[in-house]
Amino acid sequence: MAPSDQRHRDPLQRLDTGAMVLRGEGCARSRVVEIHDFLFEILELFETHYGVQIHRFYEHYSQKNMDQPKPRLPADDPPF
Repeated sequence: MAPSDQRHRDPLQRLDTGAMVLRGEGCARSRVVEIHDFLFEILELFETHYGVQIHRFYEHYSQKNMDQPKPRLPADDPPF
């Protein structure tokens, strides 16, 4: 790969497990902690702004699941 191509590569690499890691030699622990704290700060801001909507969604979603009738099993069908 040419050096100019490397500059434009995505800095994140998705592993087979679904995890994403930074490409390159890795990060110093302090940098990892900075990224961690930044992501939590973003999440807090997001939840502060959209928290009510998120709560309503899950409340509606769980209520919808509770309202659905449970299928009846035949009397001769033991649970296990």
